[in-house]
Amino acid sequence: MLADWNGLRSAALAHSGRVFSEQSWIDAAARSVRFVDRDMRQKDGRLLHRFRDGDAAIPGFLDDEVFLTTAMLELYHATLDPAYLVRAVELQRQTLELFWDSEHGGFFFTAGDNEELLVRQKEIYDGAMPSGNSMAADNLVRLTRLTGNSEFAERADQLFKAFSSQANSMPSAHSQLVSAYQRALSASLEVVIAGNPEAEDTRALLAAARAEYRPHMALLVIAPGEAGDPIRSLAPFAEGYLPVEGRAAAYVCRNFSCQLPTTDPSELARLLAEATNGPTESR
Repeated sequence: MLADWNGLRSAALAHSGRVFSEQSWIDAAARSVRFVDRDMRQKDGRLLHRFRDGDAAIPGFLDDEVFLTTAMLELYHATLDPAYLVRAVELQRQTLELFWDSEHGGFFFTAGDNEELLVRQKEIYDGAMPSGNSMAADNLVRLTRLTGNSEFAERADQLFKAFSSQANSMPSAHSQLVSAYQRALSASLEVVIAGNPEAEDTRALLAAARAEYRPHMALLVIAPGEAGDPIRSLAPFAEGYLPVEGRAAAYVCRNFSCQLPTTDPSELARLLAEATNGPTESR
């Protein structure tokens, strides 16, 4: 088993399971990710590249870290379990520490603590398997929208600039990077739902938020009390968003500037349609 392929397949399973409401696919992705994150690591927490006959070995490459981060993000969106978002942020910070080229921007394929090489390559070609840099760019943009962390936004911008000439000269060979750039240029849309994830009123708002496929929407659910602390810590912009008069409330935000909350799923659907397509006539 290779960590990079495992992460990419898990991300695809989680994403497809969410879109098509196939819980078994989401469960399979969770099991796969749990195995890699538990059994394919060194004692210091560094990800390892391969697992065979009960033995994990070879320090992880960029793709291993990045694709596992993507899987964590997809599992967060599929389950809204804050542990996946926490882990995605941890992995992204570790990737920046180990692989980032502080001089020219972008990520090296090998980590700085790997064996010394004459040249540390930076790969950007998107073929049947996307490059680690392209997927990292998308992860950085997605994490920016979910957390409001300006460092992630700055690194994404530096990465796009580092590879802009290659993408401009042959866009078809850098399709994932172009897709990530399109996400970065798209209007920012954040939806924060404050309420107990298991309660009926929260589930009704979630159903309204997910009724249409909005690939660029960042969705956060903040549970009351200590259960919501991980999200409040990661996304300070949403810290003050609370239920309204004891009912779950949804906040629709553009560029982290949020409208007044609503507790009505129909009103949430209208606000999302307006945020996505422009103003619509009220009914």
